[in-house]
Amino acid sequence: MRFETVEIPETATTAENVNIKFVVANYGAASAQASKAYIYNGSKKIGIIEIAAMKVGDKATYSYTIDAGKLKAGKRKIKIVLDGNKKVLESNEKNNTDTEYITVKKVLADLTLSSIEAPQTSYTSQTTTIKFSVKNIGTHTAQASVAYIYNGSKKIGTVNIAALAVNKQATYSYTIDAGKLKSGKRKIKIILDGNKKIAELNEKNNTSTATIKVEKFAPDTASVMSLRTTNDNSTKTNSSNNNITSLTTWQTTNNDLALNGASNPLIESTDLLDDKNKGMLA
Repeated sequence: MRFETVEIPETATTAENVNIKFVVANYGAASAQASKAYIYNGSKKIGIIEIAAMKVGDKATYSYTIDAGKLKAGKRKIKIVLDGNKKVLESNEKNNTDTEYITVKKVLADLTLSSIEAPQTSYTSQTTTIKFSVKNIGTHTAQASVAYIYNGSKKIGTVNIAALAVNKQATYSYTIDAGKLKSGKRKIKIILDGNKKIAELNEKNNTSTATIKVEKFAPDTASVMSLRTTNDNSTKTNSSNNNITSLTTWQTTNNDLALNGASNPLIESTDLLDDKNKGMLA
């Protein structure tokens, strides 16, 4: 047995299946019993194909698929060996092997944090929401994954990230419950593909950090309003008291004038009013 033809692509990517197709012919003087063909990637056997028994002059076509990701990037040597298990007695044992080369290009997803939004200041009594955008800048679709949320070195949450096509972007958010952040400067870190399920072109661009100043007490609007009301009432009271004080002073001054023999306009006016009232009553 020997190869009539062998077909294999010259190039492929790590994200593609590689299909091999070959024709086997029996040019010997006797029938060939059923046998096996072995497929190698370099020196590593990666597959086996069952070859049916062949009469003299018979030809048969076979194929084998190398799954995506099985071939690493670079120039790969693919070897096919007929009668790999040495079951067929042949007139020529040196024409059972065919070697082909294929260049495999590295094609992977690459998730990155294109933006992150967080408040500059937050309070221990309030929730804190972080908003971030994820983009796939790789050359292959990124499967669904998870992002981990950290407060310093402590993981505090997980966000599910949907599958993302090449050059596509999606926005997510995470809310930290009130009381979870202590007062002071807090570093909130987001790590994409936190469980390392995605093979990426660049594994170093999956992390981004935001610093938030957390204060112990938030401004109390009710207290501020109460303080304003109290101040307003104090102003009104003081104004009223000033008027009373002025009137008392004026009356005291006039009374002093009366005691000194001077006429008191207020008293005179009152007496006249009383006389008129008496006349009306009579």
